[in-house]
Amino acid sequence: MAIILFLVFSFFIGISEGQLRVGFYAETCPDAESIVRAVVKDAVLSNANIAAVLLRLHFHDCFVEGCDGSILIENGPNAERHAFGHQGVGGFEVIEKAKAELETACRGVVSCADIVALAARDSIALANGPAYQVPTGRTDGRVSSISLAAEMPDVSDTIQQLKAKFLRKGLTEKDLVLLSAAHTIGTTACFFMTRRLYNFFPGGGSDPAINPAFLPDLKARCPQNGDVNVRLSTDRGSEQTFDKHIFQNIRDGFAVLESDARLNDDEITRSIIDSYFGLLNPLFGPSFEADFVESIVKMGQIGVKTGSRDIEHYSVLTVTAGSSSLSENKQLWVKSNIMGPSKIRRALGAVKDHTSIGLAKVGSSASLADLDVAIVKATRHDEYPAEERHVREILSLTCYSRAYISACINTLSKRLNKTRNWTVALKTLMLVQRLLSEGDPAYEQEIFFATRRGTRLLNMSDFRDSSQSSSWDYSSFIRTFALYLDERLEFRMQNRRGKRGVYGFDEDEEVEAAGPKATPVREMRAEHIFSRMQHLQQLLERFLACRPTGEAKHNRIVIVALYPIVKESFQIYYDITEVMGILIDRFMELEVHDCLRVYEVFCRVGKQFDELDMFYSWCKTVGVARSSEYPELEKITPKKLEVMDEFIRDKSALAQAIKAKHEEEKKEETNEVAEQNEEDVNTLKALPPPEGSNEASVAEVKKEETKEEQKEVKVTPQEGDLLNLGDDATTVEEHGDKLALALFDGCAPPATNQAPALAWEAFNDEAADWETTLVQSASNLPGQKVALAGGFDMLLLDGMYKQVATTSCPGYGVSGSASSVAMGSAGTPAMLALPAPPTSKGGSASATSSTDPFAASLAVAPPPYVQISDMEKKQKLLMEEQFMWQQYARDGMQGQVGMGKIQQHNTYNMGSYTRTY
Repeated sequence: MAIILFLVFSFFIGISEGQLRVGFYAETCPDAESIVRAVVKDAVLSNANIAAVLLRLHFHDCFVEGCDGSILIENGPNAERHAFGHQGVGGFEVIEKAKAELETACRGVVSCADIVALAARDSIALANGPAYQVPTGRTDGRVSSISLAAEMPDVSDTIQQLKAKFLRKGLTEKDLVLLSAAHTIGTTACFFMTRRLYNFFPGGGSDPAINPAFLPDLKARCPQNGDVNVRLSTDRGSEQTFDKHIFQNIRDGFAVLESDARLNDDEITRSIIDSYFGLLNPLFGPSFEADFVESIVKMGQIGVKTGSRDIEHYSVLTVTAGSSSLSENKQLWVKSNIMGPSKIRRALGAVKDHTSIGLAKVGSSASLADLDVAIVKATRHDEYPAEERHVREILSLTCYSRAYISACINTLSKRLNKTRNWTVALKTLMLVQRLLSEGDPAYEQEIFFATRRGTRLLNMSDFRDSSQSSSWDYSSFIRTFALYLDERLEFRMQNRRGKRGVYGFDEDEEVEAAGPKATPVREMRAEHIFSRMQHLQQLLERFLACRPTGEAKHNRIVIVALYPIVKESFQIYYDITEVMGILIDRFMELEVHDCLRVYEVFCRVGKQFDELDMFYSWCKTVGVARSSEYPELEKITPKKLEVMDEFIRDKSALAQAIKAKHEEEKKEETNEVAEQNEEDVNTLKALPPPEGSNEASVAEVKKEETKEEQKEVKVTPQEGDLLNLGDDATTVEEHGDKLALALFDGCAPPATNQAPALAWEAFNDEAADWETTLVQSASNLPGQKVALAGGFDMLLLDGMYKQVATTSCPGYGVSGSASSVAMGSAGTPAMLALPAPPTSKGGSASATSSTDPFAASLAVAPPPYVQISDMEKKQKLLMEEQFMWQQYARDGMQGQVGMGKIQQHNTYNMGSYTRTY
């Protein structure tokens, strides 16, 4: 019976509540979409920039109180369209013309909110963009206030602020990127470029994200103190075509709007942009056109107001300051048909709760039935906070075993997965928050890893309650609240000690409830401090996104849900200020790039603290916690940022100067090393003389050097030492040189008045033999002066002669003292002086025998200088003698016997001379 009643109630509500759908006006006004398309086409043909204007109008309408057409209302200077965030918005005359034609065709049927959505779709199609279907059935809003537009995204917002503002509207990072791509068509004014080009930093300067090649062009078109109304394209090179070319400009630093350039600063948004590029993107990658259509249709459903179609449709354009008084506007606001929970809806919720309790008792085991029933009672459909006794019962049941904790998390996950009611979803998240803060530490692990495994627990990004027109405010709060819980859980898990498994734990595993014994923040390294600061700022950003909007700001359950996270934000603020103090203390010691990071942190924290101050002010107004519990927020004034900026500039200049000095010193050291490595020319050794050079000249030079050394060294002979044994020993080479000079060069001329003695004359080659030469030169001996070199004297030479005579071989005179070959006289060939071959009688083969006239002198050894000269002759003729002996041994001579027969009679020793010619 309960199930049947549930189906009946659901059918009744489905009939009474209007929903968006494609072709909503197919029966009531069949030509509605074609009329709008024709009007937009005429406008675009007359002015191509109208397409971008109408697309922007749709965006600004949806971001303030939902897509309700309230931006069209003109009710004085405080109207929504006059907000600062709406500057430059136009296209109102096109919507008014389309509305007029639709009123003529079918009066009071098509809403202005649907006209704005249809006009945006037709503008994209006319700009060569994708064509898509727009769900219609929106109801026009009745409220238009300039204060409602305070949450509009601004071109100067940081990427974190943009993500937070889109998140409050139920849009993801991907939606942020794709909807920003709408800037691929249209233009912007230099008014929105002044800060980015000239005052991006407190001390002045341009946005460093701008490509250096693009910056001069932007400054030329938007000069400082120039006309701020000058228009320039928002997509360089493709301002009239709707495509993804703007993503390429963002990647290359050619983004015109600052908000577009910030998309390249965040890792998530940058990865989304990069996903639309690549070689395989056309085949396997995501489609830009399809994704954009999905995002803009999703944006067109933000905060839409729907209702029964018998409700009167008001023409928003007629609500002007000139035609309606304040009382008339109040009457229109009263007719806004904002419905609260009806009795039917409350009854339906009660039926669902009783059904869930019955199923829990029947389907669960006896041990887990009480736990499931307590969870259902703590998350009922009624719009009241959960009773404390049910929460205490859950905490008590799950404090004994890990199995109960896992079962509790599983039940909560199913509860969130099935419900589409914002009350049930919010109560479930509030219960999760209580379990994380007051329950067993195992809850953190179970919820953390369950969410990472894909279980729908804290992932509420696509949750939406469409039961009534005001449900969107609650759905948006639920999404941001779940994101905060997820970020808070991740932050706490990162601070826990040790590594954990991914999918489970042992039941006997003990987990510390307190935080890990981590390193104190003041003792952390700079990188760890920056990482901690980034996590804290992200967590604070999630908290600021939880600020409720619309009707959710005054709901009792929402305020109760805010209380614990507001108390947690106090600790987040204290942690941030602690890190800021540490960064200030270390600021003077940090490197330039770290100082820049500190400066960026302070700029971001300054904006966050301003938003936190407004959030706290609102919380104090509605009574979230006591006013005395709120901390005194520290303001980061522009003066502080200017001081930091000046210090960074000075430190950067000093660092560059030091770097240049070091480079110069390094260069000088390199030059010195190079100079030291260069070889001194004076220390280089002379190269050896080339082959074929004049060896005689080299010998003369050596002789001159030897003479100079002899002049410098004074030899003083000692008395009694006849052999001069006490003198320093001379080398063999020096002794040979001196002896040769004494033999062949003669001596110096006498210093007296006597006639100079004849110089020694070496052997004359024209003489027949050395004996003749010796006799011929004997007449010159009396005129020679005895002057011997090398320390020789006559006594020493006489001793040497006697020694030679004593050791002479008896056969010396027989075989010849110098050579067996006698040189012929001039013109006569040399002949071999061999003994006569023996005869049979022992006589000589020669018929006659001649007697040597100098035979008597053979018994006396010749003087040493004669022997030396004889040896030189002998060296020249030795090879010829050996050659003739070999020829004689081989062939013999006519009338003589062979060499073998006379070898025994020849006592000449040829030696082992090996010189070759």
